[in-house]
Amino acid sequence: MFTLQRIFCFGLLPLSISSLLHAEINQTTSNAATESAKAQTNAQDTATNSSNMPVTTESALNDQVLATIKVTANRSGEDPTAISAIRKTIITQAEMINYGDTSVTDAIRRASGIQMGRGGAGRSSFRGLSTPPVIQINGEAIQGGKREGTSMVDTISVDMIDRIEITKQASVTQASGATGGVINIILKDGQATASRITGVVKAGYGTFGDNTVGNDKRQLNLQVDGKLDQLSYSTSTVYNRNTGDSQTILTNATPIGLNQTEQNISTVNSFALIGSRLAYQLNDNTKIFSDLMYSQQANTTSTNTDRSQVDGNNTRVALRVERAIGVNKQTFRIAGQWQDETETDYRPNSIRRVTDTRQNYSAGFDGVIKDFVDQEIKYGFQNSWATIASSQNADLQENRYAIYGEENWKITEHQTITAGLRQEWLERSGLVDYDNTTLNPAVFYRYQFDKAWSLQAGYTQSSLNPQPQQLSPVVNLADGADAGSLNNPDSRGNPSLKSQQVHSFESTLTYNSPDGGFNLTGFYRDINDYIINAINLENGRYVQLPENAGNAIATGIELDGRWNIQAGKDHKLLINGQISTIRAILQNNNQPDERAGGVAPYTSSVGVSYQYKPWRWLTNINLGYTPAYTSPVQGQPYTSKLNARTSLDISTTKKFNQGLSVTLAARNVLGTDQYSQLDDTAGQFYQSRKAETVPSVLLTVEKRF
Repeated sequence: MFTLQRIFCFGLLPLSISSLLHAEINQTTSNAATESAKAQTNAQDTATNSSNMPVTTESALNDQVLATIKVTANRSGEDPTAISAIRKTIITQAEMINYGDTSVTDAIRRASGIQMGRGGAGRSSFRGLSTPPVIQINGEAIQGGKREGTSMVDTISVDMIDRIEITKQASVTQASGATGGVINIILKDGQATASRITGVVKAGYGTFGDNTVGNDKRQLNLQVDGKLDQLSYSTSTVYNRNTGDSQTILTNATPIGLNQTEQNISTVNSFALIGSRLAYQLNDNTKIFSDLMYSQQANTTSTNTDRSQVDGNNTRVALRVERAIGVNKQTFRIAGQWQDETETDYRPNSIRRVTDTRQNYSAGFDGVIKDFVDQEIKYGFQNSWATIASSQNADLQENRYAIYGEENWKITEHQTITAGLRQEWLERSGLVDYDNTTLNPAVFYRYQFDKAWSLQAGYTQSSLNPQPQQLSPVVNLADGADAGSLNNPDSRGNPSLKSQQVHSFESTLTYNSPDGGFNLTGFYRDINDYIINAINLENGRYVQLPENAGNAIATGIELDGRWNIQAGKDHKLLINGQISTIRAILQNNNQPDERAGGVAPYTSSVGVSYQYKPWRWLTNINLGYTPAYTSPVQGQPYTSKLNARTSLDISTTKKFNQGLSVTLAARNVLGTDQYSQLDDTAGQFYQSRKAETVPSVLLTVEKRF
């Protein structure tokens, strides 16, 4: 450990020396540069409020703002003088409203490189990795549920959100696992509100189909924001209840022909959330932020043969103190999260109940030094302590410690370099005894040709440790007549799972203007101890579990763009689209290369938002497509064929006087069924599963005050 610490310190030494030399040379001009930056920020505030002129600060040029297709340097919480070569995508609340989003999942599905799973944002994957992206709330990582549909992030409403920041490159300032992408949800804190109290109340209801195939939705949201002198607040309550009925057709090959079974499935999902965020301006230099979120969830799935119920609650408390010392900044963080989940499985001859609890505490410090002209240093530490307990196995204790240092240097007017090191320690005991120490470097370079065009390249090395839920050996039983089959296996974790070592290279060409732009990215990833989802036969039932499978190479190209078409004063058209390709190849010793399972070769989506201002009418269309593809069933001599899937969502909103509006939304209009087929190595049919997908409608009445 001492050796690695010494390497870390010596690694930062050249950066520190260069900073001191640069500061010595520019000491006489530092104060003047600071005043110039402040004046530039004030000028940009005026420009942003009065026109659509492009802003050319370092932060604005590097970030893609997808909300109003206007690049600004003064987004809430963003530093307009920041220097960085790391690119991130900003999705503001305005964009989410324009495209009819109702959840975080709706928003991030438009981002390139992310493939959505059945469990929403918490079950998504990024650039071929089976581990989902790191989900953060206000910069603090949150823990998702072990089972689908129990993640706190899936209960956050659009009204609670200020913006979503998506970072696809593993910066050393971010949490472990950032190589799988980081989705940071920034909640509103009421500071932008001038009134003592403002808010919105929403009530929605929708029904489609009948008792055999159909669904029913109920929604109630209340958002209240305000400001009282130095205190600002933002409080939210959310209640959703969704019920649905569908059918699944199961087909199996038998010695005498095909056997087909029709299965009815009923689901009842409900969740409630209350959250509050306070911000207090203690003095000219210090701000204090506090967050409190509590959610409850109940999910029930019933079939012809069985029933499963998952009940959970989640509590999160966080405190952050920000201090501005001249142009420098210090941030202190502490947070705690407590989660309980109980799964009850009712089977014809038995009842099984499994209870899981999780406690997570974290503390950290982040510092930013801006005393140098065209230079910025970031440093800090992040610690977390977690206990995961289950009624079925031993407890798991997990401790994580990390320190990091990063230097951002604007070498010339057009060139910026970001370089850093992150030292991490991971200790696990109890269920698994495991220690891991890693030193992860990251280097990024960006060349700004002019205000619109830029080229960025980067290399990162990181260790992607298994998530605690991937380690638990407790089996989660599948539902339905085909439960425990190859097409519908049970699932569990793997205590022997090792961390993935990832070397990433990528480059992005960007065009960014007030009227729109695009990003063209190519990436290459060399992944050691790649984690696959294998299927094994255990006690007469098939069980899916994560396993390390040697080396993998993931490559791909991503293209995303957006455009703002202003047709006179009355019409406004926003267009947003992306296409992402991915090729993940397993390279096992003494075995032929094969494609990694469960990774679609590409995904694409397009969103169109049209506004007719005289009528105060807004309508939007979101179309997504995933092609049909074939992949091996890891661990079994079969191949899996998945059908092409098309999603189409449409919504329209009419605004009235006194803050009243009505929205009619239709989801999954095309209703593409999910079909999976298994063939043996000779290409002969073995088993198939066709799950009906039912469209839904929701009529929402909204009143702002």
